[in-house]
Amino acid sequence: MKIGIIIVVVVGVVVAIIMGSLNNEVVNEPVVETRETREMRDREEGVIDEMKDEMNDTVESMNTEDVVDETETVTTASQQGVYANYTPELVAQADGDIVLFFHASWCPSCRTQDAAITNGAAEIPADLTILKVDYDSSTELKRKYNVVTQHTFVQVDGEGNEITKWLGGSTLAALVANVQ
Repeated sequence: MKIGIIIVVVVGVVVAIIMGSLNNEVVNEPVVETRETREMRDREEGVIDEMKDEMNDTVESMNTEDVVDETETVTTASQQGVYANYTPELVAQADGDIVLFFHASWCPSCRTQDAAITNGAAEIPADLTILKVDYDSSTELKRKYNVVTQHTFVQVDGEGNEITKWLGGSTLAALVANVQ
């Protein structure tokens, strides 16, 4: 039994020594860059540069004054339309059309629509109030309006009664076109 353990240990040490010498040989060999690897590296660098340029252009084009946070209502002097986070008081105070936007932060199409509304805040019609409803935490509202998926829009009256409901859309113009 002891001889078997000693043999296993000796074999393990020998294997470790051999593997160590093989790894050293591989690491110490010079790397030869072929035409294909050079072209691949250049393409990757070009794609990375393009992505950086696009990101910089996007950041530069963003108007931080139009960003909606947890408590802020977006309005501008040139219009009276509203895009804000949902509260029952805002529904009661709204003049004109009211649309509830069931939004989830993890939903890509919701983020696209949110950006379109935020970036186009100056174009929200004066008689339209868009209220962003947190899809994940607004169980009662989802039940009331039978909302089963994020990125759902529900037009309601001043008392919160449903007028119409639709799914999707990625532009402010599409949203406005659905309002009855």
